[in-house]
Amino acid sequence: MNTPPERSTAASSTTLKVETRSIDYVPRHERHGKVWHQAPFWFTGNFVLTTMVTGFTGAALGLSLMYAILAIVIGVCLGTFAMAFHANQGPRMGLPQMVQSRAQFGLRGAIVPFIAVVFVYIGFNVFNVILATDAINTVLPGERAPWYALMIILAVIIAVVGHDLLHTVQRWLTYVMISVFTVLTVAALMSLQADSAVVGAHFSWSAFLIQLSAAAGYQISYAVYVSDYSRYLPHTTPTRSVVTWTYLGAAGSALWLMSLGAFLASALPSPDAIASVQAVGNQVIPGFGTFTVLIAVPALVGIMAVNCYGAMLTGISAIDGFISIKPRLKSRIIGISLVAAVIFVIALSIPESYLHSFNNFVLLMLYFLCALDGGKSRGLLCCTQRALRNQRPVQPWRHLRSLVERRPHRVFLRHRSDGPVHVPGFLPRPGRTMAGRCRHSIRGWPGGLGGDLLHHGPTPRSRP
Repeated sequence: MNTPPERSTAASSTTLKVETRSIDYVPRHERHGKVWHQAPFWFTGNFVLTTMVTGFTGAALGLSLMYAILAIVIGVCLGTFAMAFHANQGPRMGLPQMVQSRAQFGLRGAIVPFIAVVFVYIGFNVFNVILATDAINTVLPGERAPWYALMIILAVIIAVVGHDLLHTVQRWLTYVMISVFTVLTVAALMSLQADSAVVGAHFSWSAFLIQLSAAAGYQISYAVYVSDYSRYLPHTTPTRSVVTWTYLGAAGSALWLMSLGAFLASALPSPDAIASVQAVGNQVIPGFGTFTVLIAVPALVGIMAVNCYGAMLTGISAIDGFISIKPRLKSRIIGISLVAAVIFVIALSIPESYLHSFNNFVLLMLYFLCALDGGKSRGLLCCTQRALRNQRPVQPWRHLRSLVERRPHRVFLRHRSDGPVHVPGFLPRPGRTMAGRCRHSIRGWPGGLGGDLLHHGPTPRSRP
């Protein structure tokens, strides 16, 4: 397959257009954007009140502030490490991340991780829309359902316009959020006493590990779709730049807000993401706390749009494994609308005291996503090793590097009428998918083996 000629991408990056692609490959001549945009995108994506709630966990279990922050730092650093390295798959492959998982789990076997990922998207958006409505109710009290609907509709509009608007919204919100929350953080440090509200604050391994797991799980949740928002970058974008900018943005905002949340939870008798921010801010300037709460609403709507967009990509990828779907605007609108409807229904059923529900959700999400992330990484390493075996010896120290720099030799897509799509730069091997070639390498993962057998049938194990 001939690769389209490279074109200048400057013009395409300055004009905001409705995205027409969904799960199909982004040709190299359509790539645009700057790699540093990944930092503000993920900074604002993480700079939401939901992130602050994650920091409440340690204090709620009696953990002192020092150990709570230590657990947050370790958890965020480890979780973001797993997430940031997946960002490099975007410019290298030009495909949504969950489509790439077909190489490890099989075309139809990938339905198992797809379901887990959609669960994560919808779960986070449920808590995000609840927090956004809580913030609005501080000024305009009343029924919650209309505000749920309004926030979800705004997120749907942004998600339908697509990739470029998502990046633009997140990038400009970064400057606003940094300015406002810097003042709030200084005010909290000057007016509150750490551990004053935690009776018998102490160290406990169970509390420490729960806080660490919550922080790590929160960050790992982005690992399943981080490359969806880097796949439009030019394919020549350096690996180190993609990983570094993504890591700095995602880790920086998480460390800031989770630590601030831990501090507020240790200093206030009844910590609440909305009431705590409002009370601390109003102590500095009357009304500033209320302003801070309201300014957090656009950030929540922004990450809701990101999650709706990702859930749409994952949902279409899952259905496409069984029924061929043409990647066009209509399918994107239908997919996003269905996701929005599910979010609205679930949000109405969540109790007002949602902290316990949120903690359970994060821990359950960690259980699913650690297995998924491990399966994808292990499968990619094994496939890379076997694909390169006949070319040169595989050196163990190269395995981690291969995860972020090398590419699978073929990505199999079903959504084109003229047959499989061979992505430029990938070496095709007729008659075998990547999952088929590496079936025995991921035998421990039922999704990969089962899905491959469902679609292709049993195939004799190839000789070395």
